[in-house]
Amino acid sequence: MKNVELTKGRCAICRAPIDKKWGGDDPSLGTVCRNCPNEEVFRPENVEIVVQKCLRFDPLLGVYEYYFDWRGSRIMVNGKVGTINCPQADGDFVRFEDEETPGLGTFICGVGYWDLLRIYRAQDGKTEPPALNFEPYTPTKVKLLDGPILLIKVDRHENGNIRSVQIGSKSIYGGPVPTATELPNLPTLHAFANLYVRHKFELKPNYCSEGGFLGNCFEVRNAGTFTGGVGIYIREGWPGSAQEAVSTWMEVMRTLLRYDWRKFTLKTVEDIWGHYCRIQDVLLNIMSADELAEALSYCRNNKMTHCGSSY
Repeated sequence: MKNVELTKGRCAICRAPIDKKWGGDDPSLGTVCRNCPNEEVFRPENVEIVVQKCLRFDPLLGVYEYYFDWRGSRIMVNGKVGTINCPQADGDFVRFEDEETPGLGTFICGVGYWDLLRIYRAQDGKTEPPALNFEPYTPTKVKLLDGPILLIKVDRHENGNIRSVQIGSKSIYGGPVPTATELPNLPTLHAFANLYVRHKFELKPNYCSEGGFLGNCFEVRNAGTFTGGVGIYIREGWPGSAQEAVSTWMEVMRTLLRYDWRKFTLKTVEDIWGHYCRIQDVLLNIMSADELAEALSYCRNNKMTHCGSSY
């Protein structure tokens, strides 16, 4: 691999000083100035790719793709070989051979997740998963249990308005380390409930790190992100403004949980497709086939993509 020369505080392309208004007081190595926004700092000849692929399939959100783990890939900067540790959107933490700085290493712009994907494609790396061949599914209403298989805990304000909703026994409050949910399909059920409510009430997505939805004078955030818990927080600027949307969210989740999902696994593409089909069967208990089809179309085309949830 070819070496890349980078100078602290100077543009990686034109070598001009980085304006503090653009790069701050301490711009990362590889930062590009405003006059060179579309140039590529690292090219295929500058990177030795190491990659592990993980297949992601979520028919509810219309996702069927590989996720690429670039850890272990190598670059040469200023004559020193470095190993990529933790790809971010715009750059990466790189540990060099003689690095003495504790932590992840030196942050370098231009070798982020999408940069490495571009380089991998240019090196003829395979980025598309095998084609799917599932037939279109026609849902059939399935019989439900008398009650939900998990606890639905509602916390209310003194005025009776809902403050939060917790699904299952895992806390939706705090927690330093991400853990798994009680059922592997809970995030998918939660995603449908969120997207259905956004669609039905014409609400905006909540682009905070947790995800959720926004209405006039209220905000709903996904809860339990770091505890394996599933639920929502409600913040209202006008008391009662969120209650109809939240009540609908609860009706959808309660209906979905009146089916015994404990016998389902989500290990293969076939497992996930079968689970998606059964969700449709369950939902026919509270909506027509036409409304269901419209809601599923909305889900596929209106997911969010950011640092938190995809819904």
